[in-house]
Amino acid sequence: MFDKERIKSLLDRIENSILLIQTKSGQISSPDDFLLSPDGMFLLSGICMQLIFIGESVKTIDNKTQHSFFNELSNYTMDWYYGVTRYYCA
Repeated sequence: MFDKERIKSLLDRIENSILLIQTKSGQISSPDDFLLSPDGMFLLSGICMQLIFIGESVKTIDNKTQHSFFNELSNYTMDWYYGVTRYYCA
C-alpha cells in the first residue's frame, strides 16, 4: 500500500514545477533566447532540472502504487508526456 499524503505531496510539487516552468519560460520567444546569453543558459538549466524532477516524481508515484495510479490514465499520461517532451526537447 502507498502513503496517500506522500503521493498528494508529490503531485502538488509536480504542479508547482509545471507552473514555475510556464512562468519562467514565458519570456522566451525562440530557442535562441536560451543560448545567446548566460541568463538564457541559466534559465534553460533550471527548466531542465524541473523536468527531471517531474519525471522522477512520476516514476516514484508509479512505483509506489504498483503501477496502478497511472494505469487508468495511461493514454492521457503518455499523450501528456510526449507533448511535454516534444515541446521542450524539440
